[in-house]
Amino acid sequence: MSKLTFVSKAPETSIFRDALPWTILIVDDDESVHAMTNLALRGLKFHNRPLEILSAYTKAEAQQILLEKDDIAMAMLDVVMEEEDTGLQLVRFIREELHNKKIRIVLRTGQPGQAPEKDVIARYDINNYKDKTELSTQKLFSVTYTALRTYSHLCELDSHLRGLQQIIETTDSLDQEHSLKKFASGVLAQLGTFLKVGDGGILCVQQTNNELNDDRILVMTTDPLWLEENLTWSTLRVRPQVRDLIYRTFETKTNQYDTEHTCLFIGKANEAGMVAYLHCPSPEELTRVLLEVFCTKIAISFHNLRLYKQLEEANSLLEKKVEERTQELANVNERLNQLVNTDPLTEVPNRRCFFDALTREMARLSRSLTSTFSLAMIDIDHFKSINDNHGHLIGDKVLQEVARRIAISMRQMDILGRIGGEEFAVSFTGTALPEALQAAERLRLEVAGMPVTCEGVSVHVTISIGVVEVKTEEGITTLMSRADKLLYEAKHTGRNKVCAEKNASRI
Repeated sequence: MSKLTFVSKAPETSIFRDALPWTILIVDDDESVHAMTNLALRGLKFHNRPLEILSAYTKAEAQQILLEKDDIAMAMLDVVMEEEDTGLQLVRFIREELHNKKIRIVLRTGQPGQAPEKDVIARYDINNYKDKTELSTQKLFSVTYTALRTYSHLCELDSHLRGLQQIIETTDSLDQEHSLKKFASGVLAQLGTFLKVGDGGILCVQQTNNELNDDRILVMTTDPLWLEENLTWSTLRVRPQVRDLIYRTFETKTNQYDTEHTCLFIGKANEAGMVAYLHCPSPEELTRVLLEVFCTKIAISFHNLRLYKQLEEANSLLEKKVEERTQELANVNERLNQLVNTDPLTEVPNRRCFFDALTREMARLSRSLTSTFSLAMIDIDHFKSINDNHGHLIGDKVLQEVARRIAISMRQMDILGRIGGEEFAVSFTGTALPEALQAAERLRLEVAGMPVTCEGVSVHVTISIGVVEVKTEEGITTLMSRADKLLYEAKHTGRNKVCAEKNASRI
């Protein structure tokens, strides 16, 4: 069954109600994903509102919740559940059947190859697509915070649009299209209908509060007799009488009439506004009063249109900044992870990182009766003499070159680590002892095959190796001790050799 977390709700006071939580839906058939997500998002607040996290483990449960609640801010959907495309089916259900465009949808998958990201983003109306392995606590926080910010803006825009629809109810569909050009065309059409002069006219839109003789006043018209297309105020070609009338209307912010022309100011006294010009005589007094009411409604619509554009631009900018900050944080985390897990000299995994990998290999081995792997301990022969005779610069170069040669001789699935000083270790994944001995011999030959040259000095370098096959019942300490003994044997029976258990024979 669905697991719901209920949070006490305060009475509505505004679009962002103080204690009312943001609702997030997690859809996944893996209990651990729900637990991890709840833990990662615990305590998160946006606009001083907490989260209410709903859990669904099947498509049916998710659909039931979506049908019952229309205020879900974000849905995190697992792609593969009962079916290979369960998550994609839910996307279609939300967007096409529920017609819910506000909810932010984040697809999560543990099998990215099954639903390629490029195809999914191109075909489905989703807002993010993440591999589950990518979603660290910080990234989950960023994804959620970005989604809530976008959803809140959409709610605010939706509220503005509903208010706008009520305010300009008598002006039909002026603001159905959020485009200044279409808005202007609608204004002229409505005014032309009201004054019974058709839809021919000029609309001058002041972009800023600057003076009128700049190029920040856009001019739109539906009447080709009065001007050329795509002109600004400074290049407006109309009769001087018309230009003066429009100019005076902008300056006084009041409607202007004469025997042939009607010029209407649309806007607020302290803001940039619009002037609508129509070629018609001054209307009667009652019609003028109605025109003023009409213009007031259009002004409110124009103001809300500007707000919509501003919010749209602000939202785009905020999303861009969040993406930039998230990427910066990801880069920092990647660098920190590299510093924590990589040996700075040889640039291979350090002791800590190698032991973590070895622990995982041991755990995998304990779960499988058919799996196996082997461990090789490697030591550079006579390394102290190299440092003593040639200095630490040459010694460091030898360490780097030995690490490089070992790395290029390994398979991609094998793991190399620097254990300390001149000692390295290699975990041969899925490899029994005979094959591991052959692999270790390749490493030995690769290192010994060519001298290491630095600063005009050529140093012949060899390595000694001890190899063991891992037993399921032993721990890491025992495993390392067995490999160390064989390494010790290789160094004390001539060096530049590989020793293994049983006869500890040289390959």
